[in-house]
Amino acid sequence: LDAAAKTMGGEYDAAARTLAAPALQGVPEASLMRAVIAATRGRTEEAAKLFSGPLPDVSEYPKSFRKKVRVLAAKALLGYGDPLTAQNYLDPLKSDDPDADATAWAGYLDGLRLQKLGQKDAARAAWEKLADSPIDEIKARSRFALVSQKLDDKAIEPQDAVKELEALRYLWRGDTFEFDLLYKLGKLYFDSGQPRKSLITLRQAATHFPDHP
Repeated sequence: LDAAAKTMGGEYDAAARTLAAPALQGVPEASLMRAVIAATRGRTEEAAKLFSGPLPDVSEYPKSFRKKVRVLAAKALLGYGDPLTAQNYLDPLKSDDPDADATAWAGYLDGLRLQKLGQKDAARAAWEKLADSPIDEIKARSRFALVSQKLDDKAIEPQDAVKELEALRYLWRGDTFEFDLLYKLGKLYFDSGQPRKSLITLRQAATHFPDHP
């Protein structure tokens, strides 16, 4: 499938055009590629629904792509509120001879799964282990999750949360994480009495990520 090669090569626009062909509607491999593209572009609901549907055996793909699929699928499903289906991707991520990156992702995503299941203490413990991860993206995401949980529990003041989150802007940039960070910072600036800074930050989020849902 040409679209698979394009998707695995990061040529998402070209892959999406190929996948739009009527003959590829309902084809499991085509659905997998659509799911990867949707997840990469932050279309969480669309990706989660595709990852929940009939798909080919991911274990038959190259290992780097298998890892990518499992991480994207677990993220999308957890973001959509489906920790049970996410587990179907997390388990093989942990057992497929994982490297340090895959192990770190599994730990971070397991924290999200535990949070969705209402196990806040276990989720916090999972993220605390990764708060000083040598992998910057995991470190940033874990610290963001910890601050977000403190805010939800009203265990931190908005101005203190701002200080912690501002440091993450220089730790990891790009993809949907940066949008989420800018959006949360924008709201926190407003809550801490900085409306102008709030507006500037929210505009940055909209400008840098015009296609974000």
